[in-house]
Amino acid sequence: MTTQSSNNNLAKILIAVLVVLLLSLAGYTYTLIQQNEETVLVLEADKAEVQKELEALVVSYNEILKDNELKDKDLIAARDRILVLLDSVKGYKANLSLISRYKAQVRGLKNERTQLFKRADSLLVITQRLTVEKDSTTAVLNQTIKAVDSVTIANTQMSKSL
Repeated sequence: MTTQSSNNNLAKILIAVLVVLLLSLAGYTYTLIQQNEETVLVLEADKAEVQKELEALVVSYNEILKDNELKDKDLIAARDRILVLLDSVKGYKANLSLISRYKAQVRGLKNERTQLFKRADSLLVITQRLTVEKDSTTAVLNQTIKAVDSVTIANTQMSKSL
């Protein structure tokens, strides 16, 4: 009987240990699931942030192209690259490496935008200066034409009077 009772006690202890292990495993699994859900939420938030930044870049490119009536190939190409990247971001499920890569690309695109916008601004200044020079040249040309016309008329009148 002592052997059977010790076997029963051993079985009870083994069952108790297995129950404790099972409960620990359930708690650990629950914790992992919670952490995974939090990580997914953070990644989705990062993905949404990247999308917002890309959309803002597209809007800024569209505004400068529209407001200044620019046809700069580099600005248009940069905007098109941003649109492709935005479609890519929307199409993929968020993961850490993808979000990191997209953030790096957004930083690069922002730097490129700064350079392109500076160049566009300098082109606008040059265009304005050339317009002013053209207008003043046209005014001088018109005055010269008037002077030549008056000299021609005077010359014609002098030749008639001779």
